[in-house]
Amino acid sequence: MPPAPPPPRALFVDADPAFLANLQAQSGMGLLRLEHAAGGAHALRLLRRGSYDVVVTSPRSAIAEDLALVEEMQVVCPGVRAILLTPSAAPEDVIASLRAHAFACFSAPFPMGELAEMIRRAAQNPDWKDGLQLVSARPDWLSLRIDCRTTRWPIPRRAPRSACARAASAC
Repeated sequence: MPPAPPPPRALFVDADPAFLANLQAQSGMGLLRLEHAAGGAHALRLLRRGSYDVVVTSPRSAIAEDLALVEEMQVVCPGVRAILLTPSAAPEDVIASLRAHAFACFSAPFPMGELAEMIRRAAQNPDWKDGLQLVSARPDWLSLRIDCRTTRWPIPRRAPRSACARAASAC
């Protein structure tokens, strides 16, 4: 019988130990190997040495820092899924995270159950491609081109069921 595959690895950048403990207490997080990087430069060094399924940015960093880190991570480890955590996010920040092909973007306060679920999804979808092309964007309007042949991802329950959301869920 072949050996079991190693558990998915999640790298957390500059996360508070209490934050990690709270997150690890969420159901199903025990199936992931959680590791910590002291900062962005440390995260890049770890990515050069080994593979990670998902990287979660610092909950204390500004979105601009996170986006710069994601850009560098994609050079070092193409295809790594990034979940951005930020103290606050404006609509322009969400648009920038879409352009950077982030797996998800959360602003404080962080809903631990939803965050844990998103980390699990990112870690368990190694062939994930977002399939979104941002055609045009303003803070109050997005035009997306959606490739319905990519991995299907559910629309969050709290999101308004706009025309884009209905189109994505119909794929």
